[in-house]
Amino acid sequence: MSTSTSIIAWCVVYGVIAFFVCVGNALSVCVFLTNHRLRRLRACVLIINLSVADLVVGAVTLPMYVTYQLAGPLIITVTFRAAFDSVDLISGFGSIFSLVVIALERTYSVCLPHRHRATKATAYVICICLVWSVAVILMALRLMRNVLSFNAFFYAMVTCLSTSLVILAVAYLVIWYRIRSNNSTTRQNRQTREHLQERKLAVTLAIVTGVFTATWLPFHILNIIFFACGMQCPLVISLQSVYAIKFLHYVNSLLNPVIYALQLPEFRKTIRKLIRGSNMVYPEITSKITMNSRFQAHQAAQISESEVGVANKHQANSITLVNI
Repeated sequence: MSTSTSIIAWCVVYGVIAFFVCVGNALSVCVFLTNHRLRRLRACVLIINLSVADLVVGAVTLPMYVTYQLAGPLIITVTFRAAFDSVDLISGFGSIFSLVVIALERTYSVCLPHRHRATKATAYVICICLVWSVAVILMALRLMRNVLSFNAFFYAMVTCLSTSLVILAVAYLVIWYRIRSNNSTTRQNRQTREHLQERKLAVTLAIVTGVFTATWLPFHILNIIFFACGMQCPLVISLQSVYAIKFLHYVNSLLNPVIYALQLPEFRKTIRKLIRGSNMVYPEITSKITMNSRFQAHQAAQISESEVGVANKHQANSITLVNI
């Protein structure tokens, strides 16, 4: 297969991934916003934030990457390359740091559940702002190539990625240990529905983190290799290997909604209802409407019965007067 044919084939693959990334993550946002049971989970807003970061990957980053590969570096302008680097870095780091914040939030909920329940929504907003602020700072380091050397950005990126992987590993080891300990102590007690749902969510997010590590670690290692070998990298690593690693890197944004659908029954139910256009996406609203309708019907029936009673009474009085 020639180089140009190979590039076109990979671009088609990237285009298909971009489409499903957009669809999957848009559905994820809709599900977590509309399903009242999932919306009650405290990690819901953080999961939505992660889905938004992945949605940017599918809607903006991947199309720009495909354009860059098809047009070639000689045609692409410096402005386009800077814009692509900005979006690619912000969405990528936004996804990574969102996973880190989710892992820390889950650890906090397992280790200190009472304090976790008292946590206000402001803390979640601050965490989301920190996620995107750090991503913007790293993006700025990459764009300031005329002021700072590339080494400053590279070492900052490697430090952030390595620290994130360590935090994720330690956090979910702690979560696993605490859940196992709680199961052994509360085995004889009845577990609440909320407790089971929180545990299921912790397992789901642990799988999401494991998939993220498997798909991002090759890309992280590739960056280190390129930095170490410099101009000799094309002789060491083939172009097909680079495209395959980028494929893993981008396909991670597609896998999260798939994991949600496989692990969370409520997620699957809401997906089916959204696809069918059912008005049962808001069951609590529907139930309230039904109760109000029944109450109004009951009131109407009582009013009708009283009116009939009054009419019969008048009729009886009229008959009595006639007889008199």
